[in-house]
Amino acid sequence: MGYLPRDSRLAIPERHLGLVLAGEVALPESALLGAARTLDLEALLRVAQRARGPLRAKPPYDPDRRYVGARIAYARDRAFSFYYPEVLEVLAELGAELLPFSPLADEKLPEAHLLWLGGGYPELYARELSENRAMIEAIRRFRELLYAECGGYIYLARGVYFEGLCLPMAGLVPGVAEVKGRPVLGYREVTPVRGYALFPEGVWIRGHEFHYAELVERGPHLWKERSGRRIGYREGRVHASFVHLYLLSHAPALYRFWEASGGGLDRRSA
Repeated sequence: MGYLPRDSRLAIPERHLGLVLAGEVALPESALLGAARTLDLEALLRVAQRARGPLRAKPPYDPDRRYVGARIAYARDRAFSFYYPEVLEVLAELGAELLPFSPLADEKLPEAHLLWLGGGYPELYARELSENRAMIEAIRRFRELLYAECGGYIYLARGVYFEGLCLPMAGLVPGVAEVKGRPVLGYREVTPVRGYALFPEGVWIRGHEFHYAELVERGPHLWKERSGRRIGYREGRVHASFVHLYLLSHAPALYRFWEASGGGLDRRSA
């Protein structure tokens, strides 16, 4: 189907957590067009469209019914940028209103039933995040479900220690996150610790971890791994861990997440 030519203009720089994200790099159009000329894009698309896999299977919802009510505020800026795009797409197909906000720049949260703090690079923007006290207070006052993954988990800690500085964060998770020299990296399969209501008990949900920060997790814990190790933190409305869940790996779990954000069926469409 072709090849990608070597072209220094297409280089993507690295940093301590891997590649700089695509949205932060401006690649010249001429270089992109040059790469496209060496590929049979139509053949590539045909192969991709034939691919099938259980992880991308959509949850069993009825396209003739109208799903309403879900409102999800999710952090989206330079510090928080990692979400599985197809998970957001399916939530939108279920009628969820996805409300992006910036913990770096905004002072208020959108009105929502669920607050989602995804992954990213909070340690690189720790000073700016720490100085935006209005946003931190808004998150502390949020009374609905608060769900955080990886970078969001760090943001909810008492503080983050990075490059000789310890800067205060939201303080909803005990302990201080510290960035180390070796990464924690790998696929995960987790099940809710008993008594956890956001996801169904007894289900195993797939995801991954990729972080350099460490946080002593004394509990109460959120997840149990196949090995029996308990990880994350759960207390009241706060649910947080280093694991990025791939919610499409288990449709009932995705449904429960959607219901927790206020989702329901419009009875007039039943």
